[in-house]
Amino acid sequence: MPNSLMPFLSYVSGLLAEVVMDRKTRPRVPIVEDEYLIASMLQQLLEQRGARVSGPAAQVSTALELIASEEGLDCAMLDVSA
Repeated sequence: MPNSLMPFLSYVSGLLAEVVMDRKTRPRVPIVEDEYLIASMLQQLLEQRGARVSGPAAQVSTALELIASEEGLDCAMLDVSA
């Protein structure tokens, strides 16, 4: 895992833990990431923190289908690198 990713994952983990504590239902979070290892780590981290994860989706078309099929998404993890 790239060292630059660790602060981000730690931050997301903390935010998600707060969201889960304030809710009666588990938050729904789709993952859109084309790098398998990063997507897998995000999925594992989010599920450990109580999220219901959709995906991961590696392509835009798959991601759009995934998001369209979900109701009541709470947030999304999107790959935004150029």
